[in-house]
Amino acid sequence: KFDDTEITKIEEHTCSECPYCHSKNLSIVQIKERDELDTKTILEKTRHTFITKKCNDCGRIIKSEIPKNLHGENQYGNETKSIILMLYNYGFVSYNRIRDIMCGITNREINPSESYMVKLQKKAGKALESFVFDVTEALKQAKLLHWDDTVVGIGEKDKACFRAYSDRLFVLFRAHMAKNIEGMDEDGILQNLSEDTIVVHDHLLHNYCSDYKYQNAECNAHITRKLKGIVVNTKHNWADDMEKFLTNTLKLRNEYIEKKITSFDETELENILNTYDEIVERGFIEYNEFKHKHEYENEENILEFLRDYKENITFWIRDFSVPYSNNFVESLLRMIKTKMKISLNFKSLEQARNFANIRSYTETCGNFGINKPLVLKRLFEENPYTVTELIALKNSQN
Repeated sequence: KFDDTEITKIEEHTCSECPYCHSKNLSIVQIKERDELDTKTILEKTRHTFITKKCNDCGRIIKSEIPKNLHGENQYGNETKSIILMLYNYGFVSYNRIRDIMCGITNREINPSESYMVKLQKKAGKALESFVFDVTEALKQAKLLHWDDTVVGIGEKDKACFRAYSDRLFVLFRAHMAKNIEGMDEDGILQNLSEDTIVVHDHLLHNYCSDYKYQNAECNAHITRKLKGIVVNTKHNWADDMEKFLTNTLKLRNEYIEKKITSFDETELENILNTYDEIVERGFIEYNEFKHKHEYENEENILEFLRDYKENITFWIRDFSVPYSNNFVESLLRMIKTKMKISLNFKSLEQARNFANIRSYTETCGNFGINKPLVLKRLFEENPYTVTELIALKNSQN
């Protein structure tokens, strides 16, 4: 059944007569629907009036209290603020281009200055320090944690470290001027993890220091990429065999997981690990006999790494809950490399940290299924999502 409006729309797109015999005796035998979606920007201006009065008896002046968010003669609402932050923190649009975009879609009614947007970014970053603290506390309880870091530019010449931690639900970004263990300790996560926690990372010796109690699992995606480079440059068989061994074992593990099998049996596991040892042993023989001038150090380093860190490299083989690679957290950091290409460096470490706080908030809320512009709007309403609220939301959905 269709109402009159729908029938009118249908008749507008139907033939009034048969194109072959010109008969007007037509009947509907099939109806096809096509939806056309579009957006419309509507400028909403709200006039707030505050009256000042004078007491006729005592002569005192009584002023209406003006809220903090309305102190200026003109200001922007929470929707506009959230759009500006989305463009800057997710689109990596420069402040000048954000102003052009906002002017364009509002017919020059909204024309934010660069200083206003800088202050807006700073205000949001500072307002999220409590949320970042709670996320840090939540990550300390993780049983499986990913982390990685990358280099970002600060100012014209300085280089800084931008680091990400995640348990695949909570996400924390941190920024430091140096890529060192002091920065890791300042983040306050790794040294507070328990012995039962498994940390997946790219190979960094800091992870193996005596101050940290957690178990280390190495990223195998990095290893396979290095092995492919050795195969291309040296044609050595051991590297090709190891790359195929890791790939085939991962494929077999995935098949088992699909069948609800939670581990390799003892005999199968022993055979797999023995094969690993045999390939490494053959690798040293082949390397010593046919050293390649272009891959001399790289090949020796990867062989020693495969030998010395076998338990950490093969963690995913012995425990199906451990991922094969660290690609999850690497994908979280990929955006910062994109930002460096598009909108260049941060002007200061403070700007990098504000950016980190905002991304920690939006990425975490996004993992809980919440629309990211909505979480920014709530932030400017001085009612940001909290870790407690997110956990309660997830429990109610389960």
